[in-house]
Amino acid sequence: MRSLLQPIALVSAILLIASCDSGGTSGVTATPVTPPAPQTGLNGRAVKGIIAGGAITVVDSAGADVPLASGGTSGADGSYSLLFTEEATAAGISAPLVVTVSGGPGATMVCDIDIAGTDDDCAVGDGTSVAFGESYPLPTTFAMRGIVSEIPAADTQTSPTVTVNLNPATDLAASLALNAAAGTALT
Repeated sequence: MRSLLQPIALVSAILLIASCDSGGTSGVTATPVTPPAPQTGLNGRAVKGIIAGGAITVVDSAGADVPLASGGTSGADGSYSLLFTEEATAAGISAPLVVTVSGGPGATMVCDIDIAGTDDDCAVGDGTSVAFGESYPLPTTFAMRGIVSEIPAADTQTSPTVTVNLNPATDLAASLALNAAAGTALT
């Protein structure tokens, strides 16, 4: 038995030594990877009753549209997540920003009012009503806004996002700020 173990040990030692890296190149060259440029963005929820499929738009302090790389519609739970284009991020986005959710084709809202004893809790706008918890189409004239006072700067390691929820209270605050600005740039 002893004679069988010696050759196995010898072969194992040879294989172990042969598998060691000599530190030389193996013929494989490393390809440098360029990390993606950092982007800034916004996220939040659109709620006056859950707003699904609402169009989300952003304008800067001068009233110019901020181009989006992704996002632009609220999800089934009212949430949204937007990323600004690399060009917009690199050029600098002039805050404060006005974020708007609007109605239109495919946009719906869940009725969030419960009037005891009735099934006509929310007026749809076309002369009909729906019961608490039911969804109904949002007209193209519907809009609700919020304001973002500043956007953190992106660096090489992060792509910061700011949360702004859109609801009746943020819409009231945005309306007051825009009325106070009286058509001039927000500051």
